[in-house]
Amino acid sequence: MDFIQGISRNQLFLMNLDGHVSKDSWARIIDLFVNLMDLEKLGLQAQE
Repeated sequence: MDFIQGISRNQLFLMNLDGHVSKDSWARIIDLFVNLMDLEKLGLQAQE
């Protein structure tokens, strides 16, 4: 039986979301909203 070959999941794949999200998408509004929030004040910490 033949199997479909896909992309290796062990490789890091970086892409620019600006090229994949339309200019009038709700995702841009949500992204702006989250970026304006004080996440440390809400108890969230950045992972290193």
